[in-house]
Amino acid sequence: MFVGRESEINLLTSYLNRADNQIMIMYGLEGVGKTSLIREFSKKCNSYRYFDCKPLFEREQLYHWSNFGYEDMNLSEYPSYEEFFSSLDNVSSSGSEKNLIIFDEFHYLL
Repeated sequence: MFVGRESEINLLTSYLNRADNQIMIMYGLEGVGKTSLIREFSKKCNSYRYFDCKPLFEREQLYHWSNFGYEDMNLSEYPSYEEFFSSLDNVSSSGSEKNLIIFDEFHYLL
């Protein structure tokens, strides 16, 4: 059950509803519910992509993402970051509605 996070959901909704594109970074202590909050929020979005980041080498991470089941991204088995983000950009800009793109545990990419 997801309760008591309405103000956070409302804040995320306000960012998504802005006219321009937004980048939001959510950070905090481990175990406070960031992932749960994002997953609950994404249920309200018509179009979103969720990618979890793992402590992997670059090639392994990209392989991991290429197998998430987003067939419309048309990724090779071992895409480069350029191929991945270019494909993500093409898919995101193809429709008229905004797309939510989530990279959970982003710090593993740094």
